[in-house]
Amino acid sequence: MSKLLGIGVVILSLLCMPCLAQDTDSTDSPRLFRVATTLTPPFVVDDGEAGLSGIDVELWNRVADQLGVQTDWQVGSLQEALDSVKSGQADVAIAALTISREREATLDFTHAYYNSGLGIAVNSEQAGGMGLISFIKGMLTLAFVQAIGALALVLLISGLLMWLVERKANAEGIDGLERRGGRERHGSPLPDGHS
Repeated sequence: MSKLLGIGVVILSLLCMPCLAQDTDSTDSPRLFRVATTLTPPFVVDDGEAGLSGIDVELWNRVADQLGVQTDWQVGSLQEALDSVKSGQADVAIAALTISREREATLDFTHAYYNSGLGIAVNSEQAGGMGLISFIKGMLTLAFVQAIGALALVLLISGLLMWLVERKANAEGIDGLERRGGRERHGSPLPDGHS
């Protein structure tokens, strides 16, 4: 028993060792992070004398506060921001950017914190207004009418074939009940005196 207790104390002390480790490079001033970004409102906005603001800036400021680091903002194009991280000229890039396989091959990304849906904008004058009538006119093409007609014909033929095959074989159908003098409709019996 005392042997197990001794092994447990050794394991516990080994697990606690990293907690007691101190940074040998610690100085009185916090570490400076070089953060590359690009102006993309509302994520990063240049407020002139006040500096940068926006969703990404607020997010990074909270991370920097938790890490206890200072920030040196480097504003440029998106490609410049990514290239500066690749080359080591910046420690991190925060911007409205998409995560792609090509980018993941050379950079590490956090989980996406903002996802936007695809939006398509067209000139309303060139689109013909795209009201209900324009939509209906656009749908009434020869190919569309032919496709709807073919679908209706297939449904009609398959329904007729099902009726021909089932009409004599299914004694429980409506025709079978009427031949036996039954008064049931849709599986619900009717009280006497009602037809």
